[in-house]
Amino acid sequence: MKTTLFSSCSACWVALHMLCVFVSAALYIPLASAAIGVEVDYVDPQDGTSLRGFLAIPQGLTESELRNAVILFPDWDGVDAYERGRAMMVADELGYVAFAADVYGVDNYNPATFPERIELATLYRSNVTLFNGRMQAAVNLLNDGTFTPHFDASHNIGFVGYCFGGTGVLNYALHVSAFENNVLGVVSFHGGLSGTFIPENATVSAMPQVLILSGGDDDASSTVAEIEAAFNEAGRTWEITRFSDVIHGFTVFNTSAYDERADTRGWDSMKLFFSEVLDANAPVAPQISLDTGAIPMTYFDIDGSELNGFYSIPGDLDAGTDTQVPVVIIIHDLDGIGDYELTRASMINDLGYVGFVADIYSKALFTATDFTNRTQTTELLAYYRDNVQLFTQRIKAAITAAKTLPNVDPENIAIIGYCFGGTGAITYALEGESEAVAVVSFHGGLSTLVPKGLPIQTKMLIQSGGSDDASSSVVDLEAALNEGGAEWEMTRYSGVVHAFTVFNDVRGRYNVRADTHSWTAMGTFLTSAFGRVEVTLNNSTDIPIIAGNNSSNGFLVNPISLSLFAGLFILSISLLVI
Repeated sequence: MKTTLFSSCSACWVALHMLCVFVSAALYIPLASAAIGVEVDYVDPQDGTSLRGFLAIPQGLTESELRNAVILFPDWDGVDAYERGRAMMVADELGYVAFAADVYGVDNYNPATFPERIELATLYRSNVTLFNGRMQAAVNLLNDGTFTPHFDASHNIGFVGYCFGGTGVLNYALHVSAFENNVLGVVSFHGGLSGTFIPENATVSAMPQVLILSGGDDDASSTVAEIEAAFNEAGRTWEITRFSDVIHGFTVFNTSAYDERADTRGWDSMKLFFSEVLDANAPVAPQISLDTGAIPMTYFDIDGSELNGFYSIPGDLDAGTDTQVPVVIIIHDLDGIGDYELTRASMINDLGYVGFVADIYSKALFTATDFTNRTQTTELLAYYRDNVQLFTQRIKAAITAAKTLPNVDPENIAIIGYCFGGTGAITYALEGESEAVAVVSFHGGLSTLVPKGLPIQTKMLIQSGGSDDASSSVVDLEAALNEGGAEWEMTRYSGVVHAFTVFNDVRGRYNVRADTHSWTAMGTFLTSAFGRVEVTLNNSTDIPIIAGNNSSNGFLVNPISLSLFAGLFILSISLLVI
């Protein structure tokens, strides 16, 4: 805990702070704006091992107020300041009861040497039953109902694991329905994935749901494909996000491995995931708008083709002023511009940006095509797939037109595309174009891409259905993006087919989970790409930690005798007169 030295008064300041900490523990009064943390001793009933965890409770709860809980499992050096800090962040920012659980036991609490860590990590990774038992001991402790007055078994539990702990929570997720408990979701940050998840006797169940955050330079893309297969076989609902140029340990503050982009975006994904899984905040599908206020705009390609696009500006932006905001170019799906694309442009306005719906086909081609004729649409798709130069040229024509709008910042342009348009957005980047600072692809076809090995100069976010694009296509695309030096992020959603964002899809392919998650991810991605303010995680180490009792129950509100208060008070007064 940090202390501030005030010359000769430092001792009295420390003494008063100590007194406040102990009084807060007894009376359950939070210090400042932070949660209160307490160390807790407990026992794993499967082998009698003594364990020591760390409990964090959100500020301001009433005496009997109940919350859902998140149990955190440590990396390979055990529960230390990092895990305690993350537990406090969960309690402070997410409002859950948070418990950093022990795996190794009190006798091996914080292994100091590399060989010790290797030995312990290998033991637990190779013994799934033992590892799962340690995690179940933490679940049972919370569900007991006497551990803390702010959680009982009627509420839900989520798991978070880092590194070694990230591996553990994924293995637990494959076998969890063998236990009767309330663990509804698990999140793995840079958990070791290689050679770990070929489950024996894995249970088939939709729960718990799984979120995996992985470094692109940590786990091989082929390994991730194996993970997808394992969880598909077990019937789990999963979401996997990968970040380029990110190595193992990317969430560990103040280390060379730390990556703020991946950590912040992973944390945001976790918050949304737990909000839905633990708190039952169901995502809501957008609705088609028939009156978006979009303004038609005719512009021309360099080949003379007439193109008919639309643009819309945020409602609070005065078109008569010179205020400039970023513009997002929207590339339509295979059936051309319709109410769907215009609705998306309006949703872009809600983010504070100008929306510009681009015309790729041209007025002549759109008029001549019967989009209900499967043969014609297939030929149209093949035509642009085989004419990459024309496809890119039409996107650049839209950028040129958008730049003429008075409220558009010409230095902050992004491209998003759906289906056919998603493929186009990726193609634009693979062609080495640079006018756009970012591209986002929603269910764009990946199998027909033809990388040319050119430097990729725009940031990329790719949102893919786990039952749409083949894992092999994802592996190939990652390789191409890495070869081009791209900064990329890719998310895959289990059980999700093509067109998962099309909320008016007549074939029933819409998936509200994947749509809302991908749209939220796009919003934060564009915030960063446009250089706007992005919230940085609070990694303060000034955490009030209170030594807990040594009982197997580990009550949070410990009975502290009057004699202890008297002793502390006398100690404080004595130091004050020094």
